[in-house]
Amino acid sequence: MRILVFVSLLFLLACDEQAPRSVENNVVLSNVSTSDLEGMWISACEQGAVNYVQHHVKFDKGNYSQEVQFHPDANCTIIDSISSSYSGTYTIGNVVITERGISARELDIVLNYQGDMLSFKDLYFIEGGTLYQGPPLQSGDRPTVLDWDFPYNRQF
Repeated sequence: MRILVFVSLLFLLACDEQAPRSVENNVVLSNVSTSDLEGMWISACEQGAVNYVQHHVKFDKGNYSQEVQFHPDANCTIIDSISSSYSGTYTIGNVVITERGISARELDIVLNYQGDMLSFKDLYFIEGGTLYQGPPLQSGDRPTVLDWDFPYNRQF
């Protein structure tokens, strides 16, 4: 039985999902709770197609809002006149184990986009003040890995 568990752990560690250094040595982490998600989160400033982009998301008792800000500067300090805002609802589901063996939680978001209701299946994991979500999937399926390259930082 111990050999089976050891082989299973080795298999999980060999999967493609890459974790940040602080969680690399842990196989299963269960630090997610629903109250941890509440609040404002801001992404890093990323190079977009034309400008730099920064995402501001807020989770508040089942209500979800997102503002995508476009910036002409790499530090995202100068706000362009163009931005996009979305709002909707979210629900938190079960704890799921990612391909890497990390305990994340299901996250379902329904956005009102120009009168259309768009549903997204996601997952999330929080470590300290950093939120990681799954990569966007075109298929509508729930991701099974976390996107370590696009974190959000909690705002206080």
